[in-house]
Order: sequence, then structure tokens, then C-alpha cells
Amino acid sequence: MRTARILDCGAGTGAWAERLRRSGYERCWALDADEEHYRGNARFTKADLDDRFSATVRCAFGSENYDLITAIETIEHLENPTQFLRECRVLLDTRGLLLLTSPNLTCPPARLKFLTQSELRSFDSRGDPTHITPIFPTLFARIAARAGFRIDAILAAPDPRRYVASRPAVAAVATLLCSLFGKGYRGDNSVFLLRRCDEVKSST
Repeated sequence: MRTARILDCGAGTGAWAERLRRSGYERCWALDADEEHYRGNARFTKADLDDRFSATVRCAFGSENYDLITAIETIEHLENPTQFLRECRVLLDTRGLLLLTSPNLTCPPARLKFLTQSELRSFDSRGDPTHITPIFPTLFARIAARAGFRIDAILAAPDPRRYVASRPAVAAVATLLCSLFGKGYRGDNSVFLLRRCDEVKSST
């Protein structure tokens, strides 16, 4: 058994927590605002991630800190990402890690959409209507610093060599832009790895 303590925020059906458990991380806990659709085996508690959920987690799972907190496609649904990060920092062990994913707004299709339609991909009328907070890497680094984190890595997933789109011209241009922007700009999702810092950057 791998001994790291992991908390999955915005667990949904519990699929990610179950994948972690199958990989040997049995010390895994999950929380979400919706308990009706949770189907996982990891211990679960209901919590509103727009609220101060750290107290709820402590009450449900105990006072021990976590080595890793994950939030897969969650932060873009929240009203206040900075508060969410601060609550995660409270729950993390010293130098603990926070793994987040969110729609990639710097990938070629997203850039093309904003250039031609002045709309954000995944946040337009065709996207999930509960997407309310777009996450841009540069601004997110500032938010993370104010919440007491530093960003160790920004990746993209998946990392396609060619984009598939309903219009061949869009796919062709997106594929060309991939070669210009580099790996970090490919993929439909951004992956952020944050590390808890000892000091919190002042907002002034």
C-alpha cells in the first residue's frame, strides 16, 4: 500500500478516487457538493467547495493533514478560486502538493475561437453552463502565490499531434499553431501542480 494521504475535491462519481485506490493509494478520501451521484468506495463527505470546507473535512475525516489534494475539472465551477486554494492549504501537510486540472484556454482551438468570435472555449453557449471561472496560467500563478502556493509545473493533456474539429480549416490551423506554440499549449486541459509554501505572498 502506498502511504500518501490523498483528498479528492469535487469527486463527482468517484472515478478518480477509485483510480487512485486501484493504484495502491488506499488512504484516499473524497468530497463533493453532490452526494447523490457518488459511487466510489473511498470514504466520502458532502461539502460545498465555495464555502470554508476545511472544517467539514476535519470533522468527517480527522485532523491529519494530506500529502496531496486533487481537484479534477473542478476549479472552473467555483465562485472564488483563491478561497478554494486557501482552504486546500489549510488541509495540506507542509510542502504538500495540490493537483488541479481545468479547460486549457491557451490551446490553439481556444485561441482561434477567441480571435474569431471573442468567446472563451468551454465557457461559451456550447460549453458546460456551470463553468463560471476561466483559469489563465499567468493570472493563476498570482492567485496561487496569494494563497500560499507556488506552481511547480503546468502541463497539458492530452497532447495531440493533430487537432480534430468539425471544420477541416479550423483543424488545420490549430495543428499548425501547435508547432509554433510548443507542447505547453497543446491539449484541451491544463494540469497545474502546486506546492504549499511556508509563506503567503501579500496582496498589497
